Amino acid sequence: MQSLFFQEEEYVSKDFDLKHESGSKLLINLMEKTEELIKSSGFRHDQYPEYSIILHALHTLMALNNSLILLSKGYMGDCEAVHKRAVEFVLRAIYFREFPEEERKWRENTGKLPNRQSMASILDDRHEQKSIFPTDSETFWRDFVYDTIYKSINEWAHGDFKAMYYEVAMDNGTEYYTYKFFVGPKPNEEFVKTMIKRLMHTCRIQILILAQTFNYPSEKYHDLMIESEKYLINN
Repeated sequence: MQSLFFQEEEYVSKDFDLKHESGSKLLINLMEKTEELIKSSGFRHDQYPEYSIILHALHTLMALNNSLILLSKGYMGDCEAVHKRAVEFVLRAIYFREFPEEERKWRENTGKLPNRQSMASILDDRHEQKSIFPTDSETFWRDFVYDTIYKSINEWAHGDFKAMYYEVAMDNGTEYYTYKFFVGPKPNEEFVKTMIKRLMHTCRIQILILAQTFNYPSEKYHDLMIESEKYLINN
């Protein structure tokens, strides 16, 4: 089936490949590493919460891949909405790793889990970030995952006026209430640069969750993590 906006998508994709090749390739490498770690985990169907952590990792990987595809074609809001799924899966996976009884509650549908903000606060209170990132931050999950990523995603996913305008405005949102709109996707270099980095952050957290859960030696992912960290710092 051909997309209604296939010509616009083709134009945006060419612009994406021209300007964002290094970042997108590095992100794909991170996703491939995630796939590799999932396949080599050796989890069993009766091993919990590991089974559910792998289940979440699979859905995280699919969401990251689909988000990148949408980004490469110029669908900013849809890209963010799909990325929201990945962030939710990552946050819940680390929560289940810390609280196996909550994983059983979720799996058996016998109780309600905390909302995302509460989950992030609980993880910070347990200093869970120290097992994932070497950070001294006492509010890592609230600041990095909830405030920096999740709340921003919600502006797109729930139709915030500025986000909706920004996605279709001819002037990229610098002047409100213009009558000049794009019909279909459009290129936006700054948004793409920012979004690639955010997708990288999410994928890096997912890799470290898998590494900690299944005790992978650091040499399986160390070089790629260093390379992606340098990219995030320098871009």
